[in-house]
Amino acid sequence: MLELVAGLPEAEEPASEEPAVAGAPDVAVDVPLLSGQRQLWLAEQADPGSLTHTIPLVLDLTGPLRPDAFAAAVNDVVAHQPGLRGTFVEVDGRPVQRIQPHAGIDVPVHDLTGLDPSGREAERERLEHEIAYTGFDITRGPLLQARIVRLEPDRHQVQLLFHHLVTDEVSMTLLMQGLSTAYEARAAGRAPVLPRHEVDFATLARAEQDLLDGPEGERLRRFWARELAGASALRLATDHPRGDRARFRGEFLERPVSTAAAGALRELATAGRTTPFTVFCAAVSVLLHRLSGQDDIVIGIPTANRTQRGAEQLVGCFLNVIPIRLDLSGNPRFDELVQRVGAAVLRAYEHQQAPFADIVQTVAPQRVTGMHPIYQVTCELQLESWMPASFAGLGCEYRFISHGTARYDMAFHGLLRPSGLSAMLELNTDLWDHASGYQRIDQVLEIIAAVAGAPRTPIGDLDGVRHAA
Repeated sequence: MLELVAGLPEAEEPASEEPAVAGAPDVAVDVPLLSGQRQLWLAEQADPGSLTHTIPLVLDLTGPLRPDAFAAAVNDVVAHQPGLRGTFVEVDGRPVQRIQPHAGIDVPVHDLTGLDPSGREAERERLEHEIAYTGFDITRGPLLQARIVRLEPDRHQVQLLFHHLVTDEVSMTLLMQGLSTAYEARAAGRAPVLPRHEVDFATLARAEQDLLDGPEGERLRRFWARELAGASALRLATDHPRGDRARFRGEFLERPVSTAAAGALRELATAGRTTPFTVFCAAVSVLLHRLSGQDDIVIGIPTANRTQRGAEQLVGCFLNVIPIRLDLSGNPRFDELVQRVGAAVLRAYEHQQAPFADIVQTVAPQRVTGMHPIYQVTCELQLESWMPASFAGLGCEYRFISHGTARYDMAFHGLLRPSGLSAMLELNTDLWDHASGYQRIDQVLEIIAAVAGAPRTPIGDLDGVRHAA
């Protein structure tokens, strides 16, 4: 997630706190959808049960895990966060989020300690694959699954699966904060106390719709019409011809952690008085410029879209992936390009409340069958603070599992860990082979390495650019 996730308040919790189970309704409550949820709901109607919008996540834990305390902590968070109890149904022809009473979710334990090492590893891989390739019926909950795999007495794996309708990048931060707090309390034999929410989904959804229907909504639409006037789709050579419809088949590719790349991103950001994300995005744009031959490039970036007070406390899908238009004309120095990218990012952030669907309707781009409108490539960077999983007495590493899907042609992901930068790519494998995807990751890392000691280098002279044919 972008740097804005790092701004989530840790010390500024409301003075009023409550036990985790307080506030859960006794009956189901229907609330309007947020704009981000509406887009996902429509996609789900076109392809029910699709894996495209599911998120499989693994926590690798070392130390003396208390499975009972962890299962209780998961239920504490579900009880505390109404969005995690949501299902999505139609009422009188309109989709609504139905917040269910908390009935408890099962967190089974799979004990593999009785197997020999090879059998244990094979079963772990099978369980990972099973949960990664599990779909959801969004009309029935919960849209979260969790289970614990015991590998050794002091080594466990927690396998989690979410539907994107109930979570986003900011939500993952909130989820891990809540799980960590609840597990510490449960392991100590007490109920957790979690901060009381300041606002509910119904209030936020109504306020969002009022804004979009009013003068501010019109101002947002005028901005995007001007910002994207005359913009063209990226023209990238592919290994395979584009089909007549998007099938969203892909793989999540990753290179080993690079300490040097992480240091370079931070140093370049400090020197340019900007953020590591802006530098990472600039490096990706240099590669796309070389691959396409285009000076005018539009890519997508995720924004939190939590501008209303209290929204930052709720787990749910507020995410809005918005376009940024980048000017790479004139063979600028890399440090100059970073400033251009930073300005474009700020412009987009200031207008992030316009739902992407509204942007598409306003701009009315020429549509190409099987191609995502306006942007086909996205870029994001998550900071070290993104997943603050700190469970009492346990070491924790997390990773995502590839499950054969890709929402865009290419989605560049960077993850800053304490050990360095993990560079990843979600690749549309209907268009490119794995080898091409790994090559693109390597080229971004080459660009970052090339500018680390020479940020004033014109982008046309960078090694990673010259080799990006």
